[in-house]
Amino acid sequence: VVATKRFGDVEIAIQLGQGQKKSISINRVPIAKVAELMGQINCIFFSPDELKLVKEAPADRRRFINIDLSQIDKTYFYALARYNKILQQRNASLKNGCGLRELDIWDQQLIQQGNLLIQKRQAFIEKLVPYVVVKHQMLTGGQETITMTYETCTDFAVDLTAARERDLRLRTTTVGPHRDDLAILVNGKDVRVYGSQGQQRTVALSIKLAELDLFAELTGEKPILLLDDVFSELDSSRQARLLTAVAGTQVVITATDAPSVGKIFSVQQGTVQA
Repeated sequence: VVATKRFGDVEIAIQLGQGQKKSISINRVPIAKVAELMGQINCIFFSPDELKLVKEAPADRRRFINIDLSQIDKTYFYALARYNKILQQRNASLKNGCGLRELDIWDQQLIQQGNLLIQKRQAFIEKLVPYVVVKHQMLTGGQETITMTYETCTDFAVDLTAARERDLRLRTTTVGPHRDDLAILVNGKDVRVYGSQGQQRTVALSIKLAELDLFAELTGEKPILLLDDVFSELDSSRQARLLTAVAGTQVVITATDAPSVGKIFSVQQGTVQA
C-alpha cells in the first residue's frame, strides 16, 4: 500500500510466506513492532458493527477511544499497553490471594499509568465533542441536540484504595480506566437506551465524521474515510446531508444501492468492474 502524505509517500508492505514469520516494512525498511505502524496511514471506518459504539457495552466505547488515541499519540498507546499488563498482573495476584503489601506495589504502577490514560482520554473527548455537535446538527437538520461526557473516577488513587476490600473479595480490579464509559445523550435522553435505530446510527456517523476534522486538526492531514453499508438505514435527506458532510474527503463507500457520486466500481460474480 502506498499513501501520499504531506511530507512524501509512505509505502507499507506485509509479507506472508508459508512456514515463515510475517514481515512488515515501512518504505522498505523492516519494523520490529506492529506499534510502529500507528499513525502511518490514518483511517476512519464505519460499518453496521460500529453501532456497538452507541448501543452496546462500555468496552466498545473504550475501544473507540483507545483506537483513536493510539493512532495519534504513541505515548498513549504505550501507556495503555503498560496499564493492561499491570492490570493483568494485579488481577492474577488477587486471584492467588495476595496480601496488602503486594497490592501496594501493583497499585502504585497502576495509578501512574491509569492517571495518564484518564487525562488523555478526557482531553480527547473535550476536543472531539464540538465537532460531534456540528456534524450531528448537520445530519439531523438541526432537529436534535447531542451531548457526550467521559465518565471516569473522581480520583483514581482514592477510589482504588477504597475498593480494596471489594477487589479482594471479588478477586478482580473493580475501578479504573478499564471500567470507564462514554455517556451519549440526544435531546437529553440516553441514546443507548432510548434512541431509535436511526438515531443511534446517526450518532455513530456524527462521531465518525467528527473524527475526520479532529484528526485533521491534530495531525494536519485528513484520514481516509471508509463507509460500509452506510445508507441502509438513513432516509434520503440524511443520505444527502452525509454526502455533503464528506465532501473534500477521500472516501470509499460500499453499498448495494449507492448514490451516483464519484467513481463507481461494481462487483459482478466476484469480478470488479469500473
